[in-house]
Amino acid sequence: MKLADTLWALAIQFGTLSLMAFGGANAVLPEAHRQSVTLHHWMSDQDFAALFAIAQAAPGPNFQVCTLIGWKAAGLAGALVATAAMCAPSCLLTFWIAKLWDRQPEARWRVAALELQALRSPETSRLCCRPRRFSPSSWITRCASLKDTKAIQSYSSVNLR
Repeated sequence: MKLADTLWALAIQFGTLSLMAFGGANAVLPEAHRQSVTLHHWMSDQDFAALFAIAQAAPGPNFQVCTLIGWKAAGLAGALVATAAMCAPSCLLTFWIAKLWDRQPEARWRVAALELQALRSPETSRLCCRPRRFSPSSWITRCASLKDTKAIQSYSSVNLR
């Protein structure tokens, strides 16, 4: 297989895995293993296990295993392509969604998303959807769950009628 073909295969493999990797690169590791070992024959099972062990032992982000797979498949160029392919799609998707989010502050889907997030996270609730009045028990619960000393200090200034 030519180097260019290998680089394209790496870009496609890790580009698609990037968009499915909710929870980090380890979430798609079985598919990366299947494609790298079984489909493309870039390495053996033992090589893959060794690369995974090295990536886990090294400090840094958990997608280092993708960089090492690229290195094993196509050298330095493969490492760069695999890393870029693992990072770029999800970064671009996040950027585009953030732009859309900022353009439509009054959209119903945005308001609904903020309300849904407020139900899941006390911190987001406190930051995004501030109710006008809190009951003392909910305010204390929020402060305790956040361990936020500023919120605890401001408890005395909340209207408790």
